[in-house]
Amino acid sequence: MANAEINESLQTLLGSTERAQNGIESALESLRARWFALREHYLGLGAEDVESELNIVFAQTERLIEALEQWQDICKTPSPSDKEVSDAT
Repeated sequence: MANAEINESLQTLLGSTERAQNGIESALESLRARWFALREHYLGLGAEDVESELNIVFAQTERLIEALEQWQDICKTPSPSDKEVSDAT
């Protein structure tokens, strides 16, 4: 695969990742807001178990978002071999 094709594929993948990350962040914020609105009403009716599970989901989602951000940063940073290729052309 030519360098241009690799870069184009990488840019497409980065764009898809950013859209997915934005969707995940939006859904997480919405879920948190809805849960906080409901939890006061359902405290004492088993909400503690639900809250525990939601906290696990929240933490896992935050770790996923952090991993996506790190991956995007890595992909956006040119590697030394990319610089050598562009310098050679």
